[in-house]
Amino acid sequence: QSTNRSTKEMEDPMKLFTDYQLAIIKFCAAECERQGSGELSVAGMVAAWQYAAERFDVVQDITEEDIDVMAKLIEPEKNRNGYRHVPVHFGDFNILPWEAVPRQVCVLLTATRDMSPRDFYLEYEGIHPHKDGNGRLGAILFNVLNGTLYCPVTPPPFQMRAIVVAGVRTSAS
Repeated sequence: QSTNRSTKEMEDPMKLFTDYQLAIIKFCAAECERQGSGELSVAGMVAAWQYAAERFDVVQDITEEDIDVMAKLIEPEKNRNGYRHVPVHFGDFNILPWEAVPRQVCVLLTATRDMSPRDFYLEYEGIHPHKDGNGRLGAILFNVLNGTLYCPVTPPPFQMRAIVVAGVRTSAS
């Protein structure tokens, strides 16, 4: 029975996870706390992170299918039907109408190579394509594009106004 564990890891039989796996789990836990999604949501985010790590180990474009798969891993029940079919409001701000979501995701993915990870993240959050888990998925996508999947970083802070501007800018594309 072969394993991929290094000699150093095998010296400590109690160590179940590599250092980078622990860093990802801790990041996901902190992100779920920051998003207010609860402790049980950590496993879903870790599963989506694992999907991203396997899928984007070799540089590839993000597809709508990738976003759909990860959204369903993050929130299986709430995102089981794909993109949202409900309006989204943040305080007094209306986010992109749900009817425009599929087209706007396509526009965003087409423009990905011409955008910084920060701009992609803001645009994605402005579209807010799913019922729940958009912030967690946005953090994963940011790290994919930023090249930091194995050493995760928190996406740049934004204000609600920045999200709305991003959504308006995208919807005008």
